[in-house]
Amino acid sequence: MKRLLLSTMLMVGSVLHGQTVSQGDPAAVTQAFEFHSPMVIETVFPAATPALWRDTESLQPGKTPKYVKSGWFSVPEWYDLGKYAVDGVSLRSSVSKGFVGADKGVWEQPGLEMKVKPGPTKVEITIEATVNSRKFIHDKVVTVVFDVLNEAGGAMATASVTFKVEEKAENDGRVKFELTPEQVAAAKGLRLTVSTIDY
Repeated sequence: MKRLLLSTMLMVGSVLHGQTVSQGDPAAVTQAFEFHSPMVIETVFPAATPALWRDTESLQPGKTPKYVKSGWFSVPEWYDLGKYAVDGVSLRSSVSKGFVGADKGVWEQPGLEMKVKPGPTKVEITIEATVNSRKFIHDKVVTVVFDVLNEAGGAMATASVTFKVEEKAENDGRVKFELTPEQVAAAKGLRLTVSTIDY
């Protein structure tokens, strides 16, 4: 899997449940939920807070979020990110009722899931990003850069994944972090920079 590290430039954009979603290029024209590459997201990093972990399929509107204590999980904030798009692709998995469901803010699962494997000296954290092209778009190469943020907003760890997404389809990729328990406890958020190019 090709790895690519990108630099980011952050400006104020939309705010959602304590999260920010912003246009990485200030010269690009934006609409409420539509962005142009790169899109920068600052969101929660729930690895150290098991009480927040929820079954991914239980996060749809109208369902009761179910607590999980192990395995793959997500959080409501990550489900909500599915309403944003960068050049026609969104962080979400499968629209339940076709494009009509997407317009109503309903999709099957969040585009971000996490698995945490604790150890005595290292905590292994795997994050999977699923990108769905919710409209007729040109096929894309999508790169997602993940920064685990410290108290000052700097990156204490960085990983990235690059994959292809065809028109009206979805694809996913995973990154893995190995952090000390102290680093996990000190992490204050997760920044994602989502970039696309046509292929």
